This record gives sequence, structure tokens and C-alpha cells, in this order.
Amino acid sequence: MEHFLSYDANYLQIEFRSKKKRTLLERLLSIASHYVTWKWLRVTSVQSTIAIAASNRNFDYAGKTTFYIRIGTEDFEVATKEGQSIECRRDEEMLIHTIDMLICSYMLNTVAVIASKMWQWQVLHANNNATNHLSEPSPTLYMCSQNASRAIFMQFRLRDPPTIRIRNCKSDNCEGTEKSGEFLVLNYDRLIGSSLCRKIDSLCSMLKS
Repeated sequence: MEHFLSYDANYLQIEFRSKKKRTLLERLLSIASHYVTWKWLRVTSVQSTIAIAASNRNFDYAGKTTFYIRIGTEDFEVATKEGQSIECRRDEEMLIHTIDMLICSYMLNTVAVIASKMWQWQVLHANNNATNHLSEPSPTLYMCSQNASRAIFMQFRLRDPPTIRIRNCKSDNCEGTEKSGEFLVLNYDRLIGSSLCRKIDSLCSMLKS
């Protein structure tokens, strides 16, 4: 009897500590600072297709992104509206990685639209192919205010909030808070706003004044 109780206790402990599987939709929502909608376009025994749309509420002018997940008998495939197809085999992690990249690219474009259209910032560069020191995808965005007095450098990350850096610029020289040319890294969680779009909107408003 004691042997069975010990076995049950060990089994329950293993089950408690084991990593729980989550659905694709749950994983999407857990990393999203945007709103995700999806629907089945086709469901057959040979191939099924899901359409996924990501948008930012109250920032409709920035547009939305739509892509498709095609599920075949042997592999997954992500297709963009531009006609690009990304093979993911049957690897769930590769599928999530691909979706993360598409969302990063979408958020980079959204931030650029908010800053340029609403606050007349100038986009100096937007690099979707940038990587970090670990050679992981990390798109970057560099902008300056209309009078070139402030600059923002953003580095997007696949599963974490972006890193946001700012600095003051005077004439042809940029002066940081400590040394000339240095960026000040902002605490993302302490920026005003509940989403990335609201935080950028508030940040541009503060830097304007």
C-alpha cells in the first residue's frame, strides 16, 4: 500500500512540474501587444488553411497584417499576402518562430507609421533583417524628430518587449545624458500606455515638448 502511495505521489509531482502544452492560439495571445483574430478558410483531409490577422485597437490608421498557415499532410507552411512562403516542416517551434518574426515586422512598421504620421518624425532606417549579439532576429528602427533635436533607436525582440533608447541632438552632435553620443535606455514597463503603440504615442508626445 505504501509503495502505491509513493508511486502516486511521485507521478503527481512529475505531472505538476512537467511543461504543459498550449494551443497555438494561446501562445499567440500570450506574446501579443496587439489583437489577433483567426478563422479557418479550408478544412480537408489533405490540406487546411488558417487566416490570421493582427491589428492594434485605436490605431486603425496604421493598418493590419494578414498571413496564412497552411497545414498539409507532411508539413506546415506560412504564406504572406506578398506571396512569400516559409516552410516550417512539422516543427511547432519553427512555426511559432516564423509567426513571431512576422509580428515583429508588423509592429516595426506600425511604430514607424505612428511616429511619422502623427508626430512627423523622420525614419532614418528600418531594418527587418537585423540580428542581436546572439545572431537571433532582432529588427531595428532609428528615427529622429522633425527638427532633429531628439532620436529614438528601437530594437525589437521575438518574445520580449522591444528595447527603446533615446538621446538629445544639438546641431550636428548628439549629446546623451552622460556622455556625448550615448543613448539612454528606457524602462519599457514604466512608459505610459498599456500597449506598445500607446507607449510610442506617449513617448513622442513627451519628446515633442
